[in-house]
Amino acid sequence: MYKFLMVDDEEIVRRGFEERIDWPGAGFEFLTPCENGRDAIAAVEALRPDVVMTDVHMPHADGITVAAHIRESHPEIVVVILSGYDEFSYAQAAIPNNVYDYVLKPVSSRDLTA
Repeated sequence: MYKFLMVDDEEIVRRGFEERIDWPGAGFEFLTPCENGRDAIAAVEALRPDVVMTDVHMPHADGITVAAHIRESHPEIVVVILSGYDEFSYAQAAIPNNVYDYVLKPVSSRDLTA
């Protein structure tokens, strides 16, 4: 079973991801979500998730910083950026950090599961 880490500063987003998707049915363990980039970096080190989905704008460290840390320390971890911002500069910053995908909010549970 793969381990999935959700990182978002909005509780409603974290809770929605956890509750609306059949994680075990999709082959994932849903790890305790993080609400900021600093906690996400610590969780990556402690839990070694297989997939990290992170918001771009968060306190203490943004999603690009989280992606850069993962690229440098654990390049095998798949990183997906989740953002309410469709500005090209954010996607452009994600590319050199080996981000697998850039998903715009809102995203449906059906799209995420796919």
